[in-house]
Amino acid sequence: MADVEGVPLPAELDDLGEGNGGNVSLVEFDVVVDLAWIMITAFLGLLGHVGLALREVGMMGYTMKDVSDALEKNVLVVATSVFAWWSVGYAFAFGRGSGDWFIGTQFFFLASTRSCPFEDEDLCVYSRSPSGPTYAFFFQQWVYASIVATITTSTIAKRCSNMMHAAYTLALIGVIYPVVVHWMWSDSGWLSAFFDPRNSWGRFYSGVVDFAGSGVVYMTAGAAAMVGCFILGPLKPEENAGRISPTNSLALASTGTFLLWVCFYGLASGRTLGLSNGFARVAEKVVVMVTLAAGGGGIGGIALQQLLSFSPKYEPSGTLVLNSVLGALVAVQAGSSVIEPYAAFAIGGFAAPTYLASSALLDFVHLIDPLGNVSVFFFCGAYGLVVAGLLGTTMNTTASYPEGQNCGWFYSGCNWKQFVTNIVGAVMVAGWTLLTSLGVFLAIRWLQSDSERSDTSVSSHSQDNVQAHPQVAPSWKFWKRKHNAPVTEDSTAAVPSPLD
Repeated sequence: MADVEGVPLPAELDDLGEGNGGNVSLVEFDVVVDLAWIMITAFLGLLGHVGLALREVGMMGYTMKDVSDALEKNVLVVATSVFAWWSVGYAFAFGRGSGDWFIGTQFFFLASTRSCPFEDEDLCVYSRSPSGPTYAFFFQQWVYASIVATITTSTIAKRCSNMMHAAYTLALIGVIYPVVVHWMWSDSGWLSAFFDPRNSWGRFYSGVVDFAGSGVVYMTAGAAAMVGCFILGPLKPEENAGRISPTNSLALASTGTFLLWVCFYGLASGRTLGLSNGFARVAEKVVVMVTLAAGGGGIGGIALQQLLSFSPKYEPSGTLVLNSVLGALVAVQAGSSVIEPYAAFAIGGFAAPTYLASSALLDFVHLIDPLGNVSVFFFCGAYGLVVAGLLGTTMNTTASYPEGQNCGWFYSGCNWKQFVTNIVGAVMVAGWTLLTSLGVFLAIRWLQSDSERSDTSVSSHSQDNVQAHPQVAPSWKFWKRKHNAPVTEDSTAAVPSPLD
């Protein structure tokens, strides 16, 4: 056994102290602990792909052939994200250099990258913790990127070919998403709370408070998905919006939601990038805030469902509660390290009406989003990012951010600057992602011929099967049609929307 200041360590760690009399220094031990934490939380985050797949299959009313195609599409997208992140995405996101305030310029194909325990080594890249090994950090950040890709492609499922899904993933993970990450999570970005004045000049006050990605990760995914839905068109004939296919499985959707809940524990707490230097306390607080927010979202969804039940035409839908929970989990990510428990529960509770109202808005503009992903990820992410600028306490902000970071406007000793900074961050994420995605999806629409679209591997089925796919998200159009249109044999098969 080797000792760390008198503490016995497993024999497996003895070789860390080779050349140091067989003893492991505290710095070396911290590296091992932080490395293990980054890897474990990243592995936990990978469960999100299983959750997203189950949710897609459960809500979309797929046939067995559809299920096979959807899972194949998801695997292809994740594999494509690996290449995009390794080749250029990671470099654009975290490459550091003098004046790189907009986009990174180092570490393409992980060149000149290695694990390093000391902050002053030039070849190391850090976003927060000085003991975070670079390779583990690369892997963790790829997990976030792959989740972004899967959210986007599941939203536009059955609207384009697998080849087009892969092509968009290359653009999203190779360029669009990394730029947002660089702005807010690198030490060179102009909106980053981890800004290092030695590397850049564009600091905006004290940086955007987005600890675990309400804006960086989920707004980006939701904005890209929204553009895809608009440009690629509806999933099915509009007159079938609001129908629930008998092949839907609320059990699969619920299981997927629970897995995503677990996934968010890893994605949120892993952003501490270690447990040393007091960050174990931050991590334990983050998981409690995530738990309270999810509980608030579920209760908020149930409360809304009960209020809507006063309508004599209303029939309950479990998707409202499931998506309210997911919306709450997304919303709390930004402020999970700086808010108090009551704020986390309130953020989760108000995520339910945010999801419901945004779903009605999207229905009004005729955007067909069967899974409700745009409402869950884009609108709830934006809501969470903005309120994080209001509800961060001084003590919590000091514990999880560098010295000088502003706290929430609602607390004494703080001011409006953090609130405005977070609004600027939300606007920049939305603007950049919407504009760049617009160009990519227009190109995809042009490249994909009508014959390819009708014969794609994810939609090469009969018209009857296509019409069976549901509009699971709340539908105002269906509410109007159900109350105003005469009842027909076809309309009696429809299940009312959560908004009825």
